[in-house]
Amino acid sequence: MTHSADVYIHIRIMLGILQGLSMAILLNGLVRFIHHPKKHRVYLPHLLWALTLLFTLVDYWWSEMELGFLPQWTPTLYLFSVMYATAFYLGCAILFPGDIEDHGDYRSYFLSRRRWFFSLAITLQLLAALDVLIDGPFQTLIIDPALRQQNIHEQLVFSGICIALYGLLMYTKNSRLHHIGAAASLLFAIYDFVSSDS
Repeated sequence: MTHSADVYIHIRIMLGILQGLSMAILLNGLVRFIHHPKKHRVYLPHLLWALTLLFTLVDYWWSEMELGFLPQWTPTLYLFSVMYATAFYLGCAILFPGDIEDHGDYRSYFLSRRRWFFSLAITLQLLAALDVLIDGPFQTLIIDPALRQQNIHEQLVFSGICIALYGLLMYTKNSRLHHIGAAASLLFAIYDFVSSDS
């Protein structure tokens, strides 16, 4: 085992803890709807965002395996990876707090915390865009320059669209826009997860 591989195992433990906590929050939150279906009414955009985070988190966890092939880890790459995983955790914790009694239902709760949630969603997109711009952990694994350039272009366009959408959703309570934005994000997360094999 090389030194880089030893370092990655150490880093993977920290990332695994953050990802495991994120997954636990999401799954516990989703199970609450089964355990207590009448206690708090489900708000569809909230549920769709939870499912979006679930698919995105699983996809991130899967793609993280490739980070073991990095030739060298630096404190900057480590910090970058921890920040990314932490943003996921915070997003999950905002979606499913321990108690929403003060808000009555998930619609009121989600709309009252939308700026926090979408700020974190924007942070995730900025980190993804930064990754491609600075040749971050995931980009250094793409050997073919043409494929790397295509990936940079696609990620920047996608991140720009998401940041604009999340910025809009951050400042509106329009239910129709929240339904459309959440549904579109979930469909993309599913597409991205399924197409990651090709």
